[in-house]
Amino acid sequence: MLMRHIKLAEIGVMLTVAIGFLLASPIFLILILFLIGVQSSFFGPVKSGIALGSLLCERLSGPAIEIGLVAFGAFGLSAFAIDLYFATVPVQNAELVGAAEFLSRDGSLRLCFDLAGIAMCGGFYIVPL
Repeated sequence: MLMRHIKLAEIGVMLTVAIGFLLASPIFLILILFLIGVQSSFFGPVKSGIALGSLLCERLSGPAIEIGLVAFGAFGLSAFAIDLYFATVPVQNAELVGAAEFLSRDGSLRLCFDLAGIAMCGGFYIVPL
């Protein structure tokens, strides 16, 4: 669901680029460029995980199309998503913390592992299709 919001934000940002060109406003276009960078920073890590899964899928299937990897990817997506659900705890009045603070907290590495597993299994699921 988060990825859908990130991609929708990208579409919205790209549509505003057309407005910037119509207005011929360099400052507006620089602001849009900044927003594109922000959006890419959210989407970049996920693309890397999917790329890793895609490369592993190619290595495992060789020159033939191996449809069995779709089931493996679907199982992995489900397993990591379920674990991610149970690994998270509801937080009220949460404050933003930096990466070092986040990684020092209990359970943070498990969350990172689950997210990386979801991205990698997404590559296994997507590539054969």
